[in-house]
Amino acid sequence: MLRVNETDRGVVFEIWVQPRSARNEIRGLKGDALRVRVTSPPIEGRANKACTGLLAKELGIGKSQVEIIGGLKSRTKLVRVAGITPDKIRRITEGKN
Repeated sequence: MLRVNETDRGVVFEIWVQPRSARNEIRGLKGDALRVRVTSPPIEGRANKACTGLLAKELGIGKSQVEIIGGLKSRTKLVRVAGITPDKIRRITEGKN
């Protein structure tokens, strides 16, 4: 189950990133983290930028509301999203395996 913590600055959760994937998509969970696949390579922050853009699109919010706050050079990243509820984050995993 995806662990989502609510803070005064937004909701915080982990993502697990698979760069150089065939398509940009959220593909269920990997352990307690949201599995995110992006076509961008992990060079010069391109995969990180693709992750924040994909999350913003899936959640229907602006890109500026999504921030990677930990693990910038790791596959496992800590993400903070402002202006939404934990339930909205959990809903994007439903039906995605």
